[in-house]
Amino acid sequence: LRQYQGPGTITTDFRIVLKATTGTSYAGAIAVDDITLTWPCCTAGPLQAPPSPTPTPVSLCPSVTTTFTTSLQGYHQTKSDDFDWTRQRRLPGVAGTGPGSDHTSGTGYYVYIGASFPRSLGEVAKLVSPLYKRFATATCSVSFWYHMYG
Repeated sequence: LRQYQGPGTITTDFRIVLKATTGTSYAGAIAVDDITLTWPCCTAGPLQAPPSPTPTPVSLCPSVTTTFTTSLQGYHQTKSDDFDWTRQRRLPGVAGTGPGSDHTSGTGYYVYIGASFPRSLGEVAKLVSPLYKRFATATCSVSFWYHMYG
């Protein structure tokens, strides 16, 4: 897995959206793990979870890392997309397109999408975080580990 890290100026409450679109290759795959937001980007206390059967409040300060180890940790699938991200330990079926392990422990989970059948060109998968509350107009650090193939 490789790391992405970038600061951003937050001016409103926000959500993180993992959006993947299938391309022309059947071998395309994306995996994401350890999404970290570092204070002071958000206020302390519970956050508003997206609509779901059982909302999951999340505490964010001073920082939070979503590891997907025990669940989607407040992230949810959208109904307006074509297919879903999956939480898994390693790539099922096709060898060589996904990471051999997660970034957190080497034996845990990450979220993943693949482009092999039955996926078609241009299909979209979205995974959406809980609502994070901004802290003034603070600059916060957002980082995550990812794997892309194809």
